[in-house]
Amino acid sequence: MKTLIGGCMCGEVRFEIKNEALVSLLCHCKDCQKLSGSAFTSGVVFPKDSIFYEKKNTSSYEYSGGSGAKMTRTFCKTCGTPIATVVAGLGDLCVVALVAFDDASQCPAPSVSVQMNNAKPWVTLADSVTKHQFGMS
Repeated sequence: MKTLIGGCMCGEVRFEIKNEALVSLLCHCKDCQKLSGSAFTSGVVFPKDSIFYEKKNTSSYEYSGGSGAKMTRTFCKTCGTPIATVVAGLGDLCVVALVAFDDASQCPAPSVSVQMNNAKPWVTLADSVTKHQFGMS
């Protein structure tokens, strides 16, 4: 099992994960579009207890997502880099932002895309990506 390491832009958040990714995904919901300033966010799903913080200058923002589920987003207090998102109802899982990894090439390629109902019309995904109009259910 490989160790994945990452953190924020300014270095105030550093973490490592010693667990295999469960899935890598893209989310096209309007919240993720606002968060990323782009058409979607990309993240890798791990059990919550897989993340070990070496430095944790984080803050969290809780809100109700488009599905009504409680969302908790964690980001660096100093530079704002997104770190992870916990979605109520997904059990003990969290989605670690792909941009937070030092070497994202070590993460699996996205195999699932959710909230396609909000996808920009110019976004084209590989046929190998499983597409869900809403969530994963």
